[in-house]
Amino acid sequence: MLAAVFAALLAGQTPDPGAAAPAPAPPSWETSPAQAQPPPVQAPPPPTPRDEAGTARPAGPEAPAPVDTVVFLNGGRVRGTVLEETPRHDVTIRLLDGTVRRYAREEIARIEYADGSVSRRRTAPPRPTTAAPPPYQPPRPPPYAPPPVYAPPPQPPPYQPAPAYGRRENPPFVPLWGSIGVGATFFGGEARHGVAMGDDFEPQLHFSLDGGLRLTPAIGLGVYMDVGAGDPAGPVRDACAAQGLDCSGVAGRIGLQLRHTWEPASPAAKWLSIGTGWEFASITTNGGSDLVQYTGREYFRLAGGVDFRSNAVIGVGLYASVAWGEFMHLEDASGMQTSTGGGIHTTIQGGVRLTLFP
Repeated sequence: MLAAVFAALLAGQTPDPGAAAPAPAPPSWETSPAQAQPPPVQAPPPPTPRDEAGTARPAGPEAPAPVDTVVFLNGGRVRGTVLEETPRHDVTIRLLDGTVRRYAREEIARIEYADGSVSRRRTAPPRPTTAAPPPYQPPRPPPYAPPPVYAPPPQPPPYQPAPAYGRRENPPFVPLWGSIGVGATFFGGEARHGVAMGDDFEPQLHFSLDGGLRLTPAIGLGVYMDVGAGDPAGPVRDACAAQGLDCSGVAGRIGLQLRHTWEPASPAAKWLSIGTGWEFASITTNGGSDLVQYTGREYFRLAGGVDFRSNAVIGVGLYASVAWGEFMHLEDASGMQTSTGGGIHTTIQGGVRLTLFP
């Protein structure tokens, strides 16, 4: 039966499955010429080529693949198959020789696909342009107008000096004045011939009084006096200590003076005086006895100062004076008087005082 099938296939006939199979031949030990060699087996025909959609393509030479063209900004171009394209990234293309290349999107002007579509390079939308501001035009100045004419300012009233510290222009005339002060006394020159004042006395603290009668508001005639105390000079103090004594130096003066005052009614009246009188100086023990006593004349005394007043009754002032004198007599502890032999000395004083009816 298999031999019949192969024979039908070779003859190009398809066996009918419904036909009755021929009766088998009786076996024979002789081999027929047709059965001496088996028929050759033919290979199955090749499969029909089909495209990607499954449609059969006609046989013959293979159709060429579609070709895309990438055009660059510089005018160059490449051909192949675009594998990947994204708007913001690179473009990947397989060239005709099979190599795969990637190009930056910024270099590509457009892509011409094989189906006729074109992908162009996207450009940023143009920035909106703003109109330039108009050029600055300064405002026009107002039309010139002459300045207004002002009336002249009123004239100030004539100057009238105000009364000093509320005093009247013509204060009542007070014929007396007085003061009490405190200050320091300094000595210079000679106490006696060959003996300096500094050998017997050191600077002293003094209290002063003066007063007088006003002949006019500016001129007055009066008296002055002061007395001061302090330590004796070092050698005298040592001699007293050797005898067990505590000694001190005392000096004073009294005299007449003539005083002149500038602007007596002003709050700060300045004054100057000259005078002459008598003076003394002594070294006294703590028991009250004098070891040495000088007496003499104060030939000339020059004093000055300024009195500050708030009313017509009382004021505070500063003063200073310098005087030249000479001790003529020297009396020791026994009461014996001798001549000093001459010697001019100076007395300098300064301090602060309280004035009455300045």
